Amino acid sequence: SNLACGNSSTASQTISVEDNTPPVISGVGADATIECPATPVFSEPTAADACGAATLTFVDVTVAGDCDNEYSVTRTWTATDACGNSSTASQTIAVEDNTPPVISGVGADATISCPATPVFSEPTASDACGEATLTYDDVTLPGSCPSEYSVTRTWTATDACGHTATASQTIYVIDDNDLTLTNVPEDVFAECGEEIILEYPGVVDPCGDNAVVDFSRSDGGEWGDEFEPGTTTQVC
Repeated sequence: SNLACGNSSTASQTISVEDNTPPVISGVGADATIECPATPVFSEPTAADACGAATLTFVDVTVAGDCDNEYSVTRTWTATDACGNSSTASQTIAVEDNTPPVISGVGADATISCPATPVFSEPTASDACGEATLTYDDVTLPGSCPSEYSVTRTWTATDACGHTATASQTIYVIDDNDLTLTNVPEDVFAECGEEIILEYPGVVDPCGDNAVVDFSRSDGGEWGDEFEPGTTTQVC
């Protein structure tokens, strides 16, 4: 028998196990838009690999928006398995500024008496997303007489994205002051033919030079006319 002579034969089969499948990233949130001053809060995905463990890393890229207070952040996750296979997934959160600034400390409308002049409040401007500038314009309107008027001050607050807010205060200046006559002549007792010299009275108006002195005599005469015997009253 051949078996008795020690002859033999062999056969082999080799099975290779490869890993060509990248890991899978799960739980990535949808893109979103938020309003400042809120800041992006991203989802917290996980990575799984059919053949073993996978590591998960991320990188953020920030892109400026249409104005200083607006921007977007894109977070890109990369999952890598033990064989170097990788996959990526991203989420973008855009930050917008749609809110105007706020003006605080504007005083109430007021009425004052001349010769006082308007003194306005000193408001401030704030913005939820950053700085705001505050400017103002004054508009003066005449009143019912030369000494009366009103001034309306309108403040405008502007933020970095061009949103604005306005607020106004009006101060009315009225003339409720009494006039004061000056150099009013005292009563005069004179003999017939005696020369009488009277100084024309003046007037003091606290609100300006708009007052005039009117004059009348009880005998119908004008200032400087001779007086007839008797009693004559001059009224200013």
